[in-house]
Amino acid sequence: MSKGMKLIAGLGLMVMASVGLASCQKAGPKAPLDTGVCYQVGFPASGDVKYNVVARNQPSIEYCAAQLFKLRLEFLKQGVSRKIIYGAYQGNFLFVDAKLVKFSRTLDGRRMTLLVKHPREDRLIVPGSIVEDRTPPQPSGPIREPANLP
Repeated sequence: MSKGMKLIAGLGLMVMASVGLASCQKAGPKAPLDTGVCYQVGFPASGDVKYNVVARNQPSIEYCAAQLFKLRLEFLKQGVSRKIIYGAYQGNFLFVDAKLVKFSRTLDGRRMTLLVKHPREDRLIVPGSIVEDRTPPQPSGPIREPANLP
């Protein structure tokens, strides 16, 4: 057997081994695909994942995120101090904390920012939607000194 054939055979063996290992890996929980249904995800002591309906007929993932943000505030009012509320909407997992909402296709996967908390109000906004004008205000007309100054 030539060097090239040994190299090809070795690479083939490595590919087959990695495919075999990937197929043995346990798949994580999948988010429900129900259209327009927003879920809060619970983790009972049994180790399973439980999906609790929060709202139905939600037109988009942003509306579901707002419902979960509101649910988090309700939990805080009741004395339940959860740092993160887990949710699900049409195959995506949502992660709601005090400052932002992230989403991911998997429970353990990479999370991307969906919404952020408004800096001065208690509502969610799209990141980058507030643009502050950095130029100082200019006077609208001539500035005159008052006549009664000493």
